[in-house]
Amino acid sequence: MNRKCLLTLRGMEKCRLPVVVVVVALLQSACVSVSIQRDEIERYLLWQQPEKALTAIENHKVESRNRSQYLLDKAMLLRMQGRFEASNAAFENAKALIEKLDAISLAEQAAALSINDSLRSYLPPPFERVLIHCFSAINYLQLQQYDEARVEILQMDELLKQEDEIRLPFGRYLSGLVFEFNQEPDNAMIAYRKAYQAYQSDNSVIPLMLQEDLLRLSDYLGLSEEHKKFAETFALQDWPRQQQVSQQARAIAFVFNGLIPRKHSLEINVQSPADGQLHRISTPFYEHRAVRVYNAELSSEAISASS
Repeated sequence: MNRKCLLTLRGMEKCRLPVVVVVVALLQSACVSVSIQRDEIERYLLWQQPEKALTAIENHKVESRNRSQYLLDKAMLLRMQGRFEASNAAFENAKALIEKLDAISLAEQAAALSINDSLRSYLPPPFERVLIHCFSAINYLQLQQYDEARVEILQMDELLKQEDEIRLPFGRYLSGLVFEFNQEPDNAMIAYRKAYQAYQSDNSVIPLMLQEDLLRLSDYLGLSEEHKKFAETFALQDWPRQQQVSQQARAIAFVFNGLIPRKHSLEINVQSPADGQLHRISTPFYEHRAVRVYNAELSSEAISASS
């Protein structure tokens, strides 16, 4: 029988799940978008102290226009502490608020666009919205709530359909895993195929695990032509068959490495042709941060990382 073990930084816990999931947090592990007390919070994350980072943002007065950002930060910091139910509650509150902000008044939008971007209520960019569903789904997997995880990845799929420029191979691969947890090999194959296409579009290396999954499911589902194509492309000498996978335990580790880009404002002064007055205009740009973890090793006894 295929069984799954939940692995944390404390080591291997008792095997109790019907399917395997392992979630690993290393160093600055999160997609936390930090603007409030940035340096302090990021320092706590570097020291693996998410509880202190959470206390820091909760002790800071949050302006109403930054509440969605606060809720997302809170959700991520809660999940880093293993408080998955509380994390998903914060994610749901954030999603509800974001939905309201999407219908924000034209007056606020106009003011933000013409004068200062900081006047606008914080709305996560599309790639962050996709990640909300990813992390919510992973939380549900940790809670063994597979149906709820399925709902999240379906919502993510709808969002990805609306945002053509966002491919997010990881999200597609996660969808495949969730479908497999729910005994849906056909849908899992579709998701893995989309993940493969996304990696190709990004000119990225195809992860070995995805190669094996594509070979395994195309073989199991009788997709002979597609299986032949994958076999020629990947040229793997050996890969796990579906029967083998269904009878053995598998450990799947997600390593969250680094923080999302930091948002800054670029300010310029512009003179009005009508009255000659100067107006300060602020437009956003994103600073990409260097990756701190370059290598990770995972075992049943301990987890180590190097940076």
